[in-house]
Amino acid sequence: MNKIDLVCQSKLSSILNAFTQTIVILNAKGCIQYFNEHAEKLFNSYSNLKLETGRFIMDYFMNSEESILIAEIENVLKGTANTFELNIDLTGYGNTQWFEFSFTPIVEGGMLIGAALMSWSIESRKQTEIKVRHQLDFEQLIASLSSRFITISDVDQVINASLEEMGRFSNSSRAYIFEFDADKNHMNNTFEWCKEGVESQIDDLKNMPADLFPWWMEKLEKKEIINIKDVSLMPEEARLEKQVLEQQKVKSVLVLPILMKQELKGFIGFDGIDDVGKWTEEDVVLLKVTSEIFSHAFERRRAEAELREYNIELETTLELLRKAQSQIIQREQQVGIGQLAAGVAHEINNPLSYVLSNIDILKQNVGVLGEIYQSYEALKNSVIGKANTEGPINRINELQEKYFIEEIIEDLEDLLGDIDEGLLRVSKIVNSLRAFSKADQGEQFSQYDLNEGIENTLMMANNELKQFVEVKTHFEKIPLITCIGSQINQVLLNMVLNSIYAIKHNSQSNTGKLYIETKSDQSNVYCKIQDTGGGISINAENSIFTPFFTTKPVGSGSGLGLSMAYDIIVNKHRGKIDIENEYGKGVAFNITLPITQ
Repeated sequence: MNKIDLVCQSKLSSILNAFTQTIVILNAKGCIQYFNEHAEKLFNSYSNLKLETGRFIMDYFMNSEESILIAEIENVLKGTANTFELNIDLTGYGNTQWFEFSFTPIVEGGMLIGAALMSWSIESRKQTEIKVRHQLDFEQLIASLSSRFITISDVDQVINASLEEMGRFSNSSRAYIFEFDADKNHMNNTFEWCKEGVESQIDDLKNMPADLFPWWMEKLEKKEIINIKDVSLMPEEARLEKQVLEQQKVKSVLVLPILMKQELKGFIGFDGIDDVGKWTEEDVVLLKVTSEIFSHAFERRRAEAELREYNIELETTLELLRKAQSQIIQREQQVGIGQLAAGVAHEINNPLSYVLSNIDILKQNVGVLGEIYQSYEALKNSVIGKANTEGPINRINELQEKYFIEEIIEDLEDLLGDIDEGLLRVSKIVNSLRAFSKADQGEQFSQYDLNEGIENTLMMANNELKQFVEVKTHFEKIPLITCIGSQINQVLLNMVLNSIYAIKHNSQSNTGKLYIETKSDQSNVYCKIQDTGGGISINAENSIFTPFFTTKPVGSGSGLGLSMAYDIIVNKHRGKIDIENEYGKGVAFNITLPITQ
């Protein structure tokens, strides 16, 4: 080797040693031509053979199990370049590391004259990537847990599923949740997940005294995270906790407080049985976020439990209100019927008087006819016995002259006709009363004839109406509607009674007119009830449907009639009710009811 070659080789060595990468230069046959200090150090720790120039590169990989590395060396000696990553043991100590390799063929004049093998450790980068990927996966899991708690209604089911996912992701042996009682004197293991092969503890950890864990409780009360990387190294003041954990064969444990409105309500824990020092600071930070998610879940569970209790109370209250409303409606019906009772009694009394009077006359006439019948029997017996018939005949003639028998016979037909008419009127009134009350229908929806309902209501109020009110009706042919007939009758009665009261007390002549009309379209039936009772004052117009509001003097009205009418029409039958008011003249109520419900 001449002086120039030595100088060039020295410069090349200096250049190669300046690189931080491991560099080995091969000739076309795969023998080592050059290498730097990093390569020498690495190969000497990896192989029993000293790295030397002139030696075949494959001699250093005779026992290697890295088939990919051997194949790539063979490929580069065939002229194929490649850059790749491998996690291999190049130290000889059994510890793998990540390396990046760059194998480049050396070509001169179109011919392969050798290859450059370069490698460098990427372990730090890989560890960073693993941490970043782990953190991203953890964050994705947290987002999934948060979404699950929002979208799934069964909180307990979500807690169990989420606890399992957290336990598996953190590679824990056991994950669990404890909840304190109200005074924090006792705690209960309420949720648990165990890895395969790990014994469950949840059934044995119920109603545990909190004072068994004084060190633990002190830290949790301060809202501190308990990260015990090695249970065997726990401090003396934690000897009670250490004893319990060692009995459960726990080697490491991470505990995070569960807070509700910044008050300690429990904790979530992760046990490690296989090894110590499981959780990094990054894991602790992310697990703290999950404990906050669980805290929100427990707040939601408590709120839902309270809401269920409130709903039960509300349903109970609503049921009581329904009963009270039903009682009020019944009382209002009784009041309305009570107002009409005298009139109905009068209406029934008139035809009954006809019947009773005619029955008295009929009894007398029947007695006369009986007496005459006996005289005819005496005459018949005299004729049959061939006795003197003059006496019986004279007796018959006397009775005929005395009682005007011909007139009695003529009056019988009229008497029976009057009795029949009176009984028919009574029957009609009774049927109207029965139809009005709808006692056989109850509170069920059924078919209802609005026109008939109005007629029955007017019949009920006839005695009051005929004294003070002239009634005019115009009924179109309308379809039957589906409704609770007794409630609609109650609305009609309230409207009619209000009109009668307004006309009696507010009009100058104490008389007035009531006009009722009905019509329909394809969807609804309409009823307009209009009176000339002087109308409602402007100030009172906006309050007429308010419960207990009344324009009548104290003791004259409950203030529930129109409010119940509104409730029945609008809320129970999905209809409408509005008012046309002209103060000083009168008022009209427009009722709209759907044909079907």
